[in-house]
Amino acid sequence: MSGPRLPRRAETSANDRVTTDPALTVPILGERVERREDPPLLTGEAKFLADLDSTGALHAAFVRSAVPHGIIASIETSAALSAPGVVAVLAAADLDLGDLPEWPRAEGPPRPELGRPCLAGERVRFVGEAVAVVLAESEALAVDAAEQVVVEIEALPAVIDPMAALEPGAPLLFPGIETNVVLETTPADEHDVLADAEVVVRASFVNRRVAPVPLEPNGAFVRPLEDGTLECHLSTQTPFGCRAGLARALGRDESEVWVRTPAVGGGFGAKGGLYPEQVVVAAAAALLGRAVRYVETRSENLVAMSHGRGQHQEVALGALRDGRIVGLEARTVTDVGAYCWRGAIPYATSRLMSTGVYRIPLVKLTSLGVVTNTSPIGPYRGAGRPEAATMLERAVELLADALGMDSVELRRKNLLRPSDFPYTTPTGASYDSGDYESVLDAVLEHAGYADLRARQALLRSKSAARQLGIGLSTFVEISGSGPEYGSVALEADGTLVVTTGSSPHGQGHETTLGQIVGALFNVPAHRVRLVHSDTRAVPHGVGTFGSRSGQLGGSAVHNAGLVVLERSRRAAARLLEAAEEDVVAGVGGSFAVAGVPSRSVSLADVAAALPPEELQSGADFVQPQGTYPFGAHLAVVEVDTSTGGVRLCRFVAVDDCGRVINPAIVEGQVHGGLAQGIAQALYEEFVYDDRGNPLTTTLADYEMPSAAELPSFETHETVTFSPRNPLGMKGVGESGAVGAAAAVLNAVIDALSPYGVRDLDMPLTPEKVWRASSGSTGARRGRRPD
Repeated sequence: MSGPRLPRRAETSANDRVTTDPALTVPILGERVERREDPPLLTGEAKFLADLDSTGALHAAFVRSAVPHGIIASIETSAALSAPGVVAVLAAADLDLGDLPEWPRAEGPPRPELGRPCLAGERVRFVGEAVAVVLAESEALAVDAAEQVVVEIEALPAVIDPMAALEPGAPLLFPGIETNVVLETTPADEHDVLADAEVVVRASFVNRRVAPVPLEPNGAFVRPLEDGTLECHLSTQTPFGCRAGLARALGRDESEVWVRTPAVGGGFGAKGGLYPEQVVVAAAAALLGRAVRYVETRSENLVAMSHGRGQHQEVALGALRDGRIVGLEARTVTDVGAYCWRGAIPYATSRLMSTGVYRIPLVKLTSLGVVTNTSPIGPYRGAGRPEAATMLERAVELLADALGMDSVELRRKNLLRPSDFPYTTPTGASYDSGDYESVLDAVLEHAGYADLRARQALLRSKSAARQLGIGLSTFVEISGSGPEYGSVALEADGTLVVTTGSSPHGQGHETTLGQIVGALFNVPAHRVRLVHSDTRAVPHGVGTFGSRSGQLGGSAVHNAGLVVLERSRRAAARLLEAAEEDVVAGVGGSFAVAGVPSRSVSLADVAAALPPEELQSGADFVQPQGTYPFGAHLAVVEVDTSTGGVRLCRFVAVDDCGRVINPAIVEGQVHGGLAQGIAQALYEEFVYDDRGNPLTTTLADYEMPSAAELPSFETHETVTFSPRNPLGMKGVGESGAVGAAAAVLNAVIDALSPYGVRDLDMPLTPEKVWRASSGSTGARRGRRPD
C-alpha cells in the first residue's frame, strides 16, 4: 500500500524548519537538523584508528605477493629478523590460523576448499596477498625489515579476465576443483521467454571493476588485557561480526574478544567484513603478549581491500511493437576475484534486482561467479544493484531505439503501478510499495526535459562539435532486512541514553536516532546520548551496511522508546495525581497535565519514581523482508567530439526512501552515492595487465574524481511509506550509486547517437569517447539517424 507522495525540493524553502543550534531545539521528525557528529570531525577532535595512542605497541608491516599465481617455495626471514627493532617475523606456519570462510550461500554451508587464508601458506592467488608479517618497534622499522623478507614463488599460469576463466584449459585457482566457476544459478527450465516478442534487442555490457577508496584505509590496533581478553580496535562497519570472526579464527570464546570501533573514515560496504590482516594482527598480539598496530598505506588499500562491480552481461529484451515488454533473458558472469569470500553478495543481489521498476512477466537468468587471479570482489555501495540497473536501463534505451519510441514513453508504458504493490518479481524480490511514475514525472519536470530536447535538436542541426546528451534512469533497489538491536534508558538526571547495534561511519546515527527518540519525549538533542560500536557497551548487534540503519536501528530504538515513554507517563500520572490519559510529554523533557502546563514533573522526577528495572527497555527489531527505495535520475552532458571530453553539466535526482527523518542527512547520502556512480561512469576502473599486475595502485593512476569534477546536484524527493517498519522508512545510502551510472552512460551515448554509436562500456574516458565519435574502434554502432 502506498502512502501519500509529499514532494520536497532539496533546496531550503520557506517551509523548511532549519535548526542552527540542534542542542537547544526539540528535534522533530522531518526537520532539517544539523548533524551532531560534525563538530568533532571538523575540528579534528574525532579519533580515527591511526589517531589512537599506540605508545609501546609493536607495528605490523605485511609482506605481500608480487606474483598473481604461484606456489610458495620458501620464505627467508633471517635478514629481517636481524634488522633493528624487529621483534618477530611470522608466516602462516607460525600462527596456524584457519581460513576465512566464504560468505554463506543459500545452496549450503561454506565450502572449506574455498576458504581464504589469513596468510598464504602454500599458494598465492593475487598480487597483494599477504604471506608474512613483520612486527617491529616502529612503523618505519617494520616497513624496512619487510623489504628484507625474501619470498620464493614458483609462478603458475594466471587468469585475469573472468570470461577467459570460463574457457576450457584456463588456469585453475583451486586444486581439486576442476572449474573456476564457484557460483552458478541456472533457469529451472528452458522455456523461451522471448517467443512472443515482436522486437528483440541483444547486447553485451561490461560493468568494470572499481576500488572503494574510503578516505581512511583499513587497519587494526589490538591490545592484550591482563584478564586474557583481546581489546581490538578495528575500522569496520560490523563490530559484532568481526568479534565472531576473530573468536572463530583464534579459537576463543566471543567473551574473550572485545571489539571497539573508533571514528571510521568511510566503508562503502568494503569494511563490512573481517579481513585477513586484522586476524593476523590479533593473533600476533596474543602470541607476543604486546599491543600491535597496523594501518594500511593507500597502495596497500588499493590491492588488499575488496574491489567492487566486475560483471560481464549478455542481455536480450523483447517487446511487442506497441512497447509492452514480454521477456528478459540474461547471462551474467561475476568476477569474484581470487576468493569466493564476499563476492556472493553482489552476485546474488544483481540477479534479484534484474527486472527493476518494470513489469516483465517472463525472465530467464543464468548467473555465474568465477574466480580470477585478482583482488577479491565484495560489496561496494549498491552491491549488485548498480550492475542490474545499468544492464536493464541500457537495454531499455536500445529497445526504445529499435521500436522508434521515445525512451520516456517506453518506460512509462512498462512501469509498475501503485496498485500493483506489494509485488513479487519473477526473481523473487518482494517489493513493498512504490509510485514509480511519480518520480519519473518529477525528474522530467525539474530538469525541464522538453526544453533540453529542443536545445539538443538545435545543436544537432548545426553539426556543433560540442553535442548535448540527455540520459535517464529509473530504478529500484533493496535495503535493510533482518534484525537490529536498540534500547532506550532514562538516567537519573533526565538524560535519555540510546544504544544501537548499528555502527556509524558517516551516516548520521547520532543525529537521526536522537531525533527519533527526542521526538517521542519532546526533548532537545543534547538530552539524548548515543552508545554504539563497542561489543561490551552494546549487548549485541548487526552493523551498518545495505542502507539498513535508519529503518532497522531506528525502528528498534523507536519501539524501545515507546515502552519507556509509557512507563514514564504512568509514573508521571502518579506524581501528578492525574489520569494517565490526561498526561502528555511537555516541551523540554517534562510531563504535564493536558491543558494545565503549570502542573508538570521533569524527566528527572520521573526517573526517581520509577523502579530501576523500568528505566530501560531494549530489544531487536526484526524486518524479515527488505524495503525497496526507488527513484529517477537525469544527467545532462556536453561531449566535445573533437577531443572526447565529457562535461557533466547537470544532474537531477528524485529519490523516494519513505519517511524522511532529516532531509539534510538524506541529501548528504544521495550526494555521496551520486558522486560514486558518476565516478564509475566517467573515471574509475581498477586495471590489471594481462599477466595479473595491478596498474592502478596509487591515486595518481586510479582516477577518483574530486568535487571539482562534479556539478552541484539538484536533488528532490517524493515520499511513499513502507508498511514493513513502524517508521515507514526505506534506505537511501545506496540509491544515488544505483541510478547515477546508468543516467550518465545513457547521456553520453545519447550525445554520440548522431554518429551511429549504440553503446560504450564504462568508464567513458576521453580517448574512448573520441574514438567512438570519430569512427575508430571501441564502440558498438547502429544505424546513423536520418
